Amino acid sequence: FDKLSIFSHGAWSDSCALLGLVDDKNTIYIVKPSGLEITKIQTKKSASVVGVFIFDNGDVKNSF
Repeated sequence: FDKLSIFSHGAWSDSCALLGLVDDKNTIYIVKPSGLEITKIQTKKSASVVGVFIFDNGDVKNSF
């Protein structure tokens, strides 16, 4: 990560072994367990991310 971020939401997928995170600027990160960033998505400013959901083999896990 190239800047200081405050993460507001996150969810872990056991079957995919991936962590989904959202920071205070509504940037979505998908991260491997090793800490390597796979994907970084900057959302539009007019949209606010209020949670992260992972659909994992029929089970829904969400951030709190």
